[in-house]
Parts: sequence; structure tokens; C-alpha cells
Amino acid sequence: MSDSAHATRRDHRTGLLYALGAFGAWGVVMPVYIKALGDVPVLEILAHRIIWATLFALILVAALGRGRELRQLLVPRTLALLLLSAALVTVNWVTYIFAVAAGHIIETS
Repeated sequence: MSDSAHATRRDHRTGLLYALGAFGAWGVVMPVYIKALGDVPVLEILAHRIIWATLFALILVAALGRGRELRQLLVPRTLALLLLSAALVTVNWVTYIFAVAAGHIIETS
């Protein structure tokens, strides 16, 4: 088998492991974690998620030296599309967190 075939197989295996990890995190770990935060309001959980994800993303952008590329995205059309996608993701997350907090863990997973 050639080196590129080995690399492709390795990439497929790595992708499969990442997918299984993501499915496990979203399907098992996240619902259990959110349910454990039972007394915390849904919007507070969402606010923390937004704040910490933004902070982490900015640190990652800075660490990778991609600030210039980020600034290039700050044009009105791109910003509008980013705001639209952020609004849709927010609706998705509010629904997910609320459903888990309301005891619909199996349905959300």
C-alpha cells in the first residue's frame, strides 16, 4: 500500500474517532452536565457558553496568528451573515438546553 493510501486510512480513522467523540460529548456528556445545572436558568447557561466560546475562539485566533484574517471578515455583508447564523445557533441552543433542563434528555440526544 502506498504512503498516500496509508495517510488516507489514518485520516479516515482519525475522523471517525473525532466523530464518535463529538457524538458522545453531545449525546451523553452535555445533557448530563446541563441536567446537573438544574437550578441555573437556561439563558444563564447559554450566556456562559457564548462568553467562554468567544473568549476561547479569540485566544485561538491570536495563538494561530489569524487576527488579520478575522479583521477581513468585518465587512457589512459578512457581519450580517454571521449575525444571522449566530441567531439561528442561539435558537438551537436555547431549545436544546431548555429541553434537557425539562427532562427530555433522550429526545435531545
